[in-house]
Amino acid sequence: MNQGSVSAFVVPQSREVSRAALYPISPGQLSVLRRNEGCHVVYHQQRYWMEAPRGFYQPIHWMARHGIEQAVAPRRWAWGFRSSLNEEAAATQSNGSVPVHLLADLSTYTFDNFSSGRRYHLRRSRKRAVIVELLGPALLHAEGFAVMQSARERTGYGEIGSRDDYDAMIEKHVDPLRRLVLAGMVNGRLGGYLGGIACGETAYIDYVHIANEALSSSLGTGLVYEFVEACRRSGFIKEIVYGLHTPEDPALCTFKAGIGFPVCHIHSKVRMNPVAARFVRMRYPHRFYRLIGENLGSRPRA
Repeated sequence: MNQGSVSAFVVPQSREVSRAALYPISPGQLSVLRRNEGCHVVYHQQRYWMEAPRGFYQPIHWMARHGIEQAVAPRRWAWGFRSSLNEEAAATQSNGSVPVHLLADLSTYTFDNFSSGRRYHLRRSRKRAVIVELLGPALLHAEGFAVMQSARERTGYGEIGSRDDYDAMIEKHVDPLRRLVLAGMVNGRLGGYLGGIACGETAYIDYVHIANEALSSSLGTGLVYEFVEACRRSGFIKEIVYGLHTPEDPALCTFKAGIGFPVCHIHSKVRMNPVAARFVRMRYPHRFYRLIGENLGSRPRA
């Protein structure tokens, strides 16, 4: 299927999405990216951990399955930590899970294998939008803030912040050697954009921002499809994570599952200070769920 009739090169600092490929970066490079995004990152037992939320630690690479010796708190004063586990550690250490939307097999993610509904939305996106890979920040400096603001006001996820802070972040954000950023043009304007990274054999969709006026174009479906294609082209990526499970937003969960990212629970080890655990469970039940997931015991790992 040919995507639209507008050349990618009418968009500054871009190229045709058919040339995009996402290659994994090292954990050390990922730690630099997360630090640049404002995360507190520490190194312990040959793994990088980030403090999120404050006082709670989890690996910057969620899906890096840790062994028994690595799945320990990286700081003594932490009120909690979570770590995904490898098969050996899961057999004895698993007491929780990392609940993610996961595409576990890229080979099945093809147009011919899609449901009729998904094929319809992808065709709609191809007809109404032109998707390109961004090689520099010019387009996001010009139009990205308004798109992000529209998306976050609609969904309620994430802080909007100031225009100056956004521009400073975007200046360092678009780096084709470390992160893939795809932009969707609708009627000659930026309708939405997606950003993602890869580490090891796992790719992560960090965000998808769609402006209200671009929702009818099915741009979200098109952006995710092209991201998967870019991951496939690299030849290194075996699984793609599209965020943590948000059961409080059933529409979003339905959308993600409908485009091939069902909820999957990855065995994990979780430790929390009992007082802090009770507070988070009562005050922020959905956040608590995303920290501990489900107690999978020693059932087979996803």
